Amino acid sequence: MQFSGKKSKYLKAAEVGQCEEAIARGKKLNRLERGIEMLRQKVEKIERLDR
Repeated sequence: MQFSGKKSKYLKAAEVGQCEEAIARGKKLNRLERGIEMLRQKVEKIERLDR
């Protein structure tokens, strides 16, 4: 893990929750992006069938 160019960092108790929330948001964002890509591919497939 990198923090401001440093290899590791000790976190204060209050920062742990913030880091966990940031990680959870990142995971949710990745799931949403995958879902969007899947829908985009389905739309393209349907558009090809209509031609």
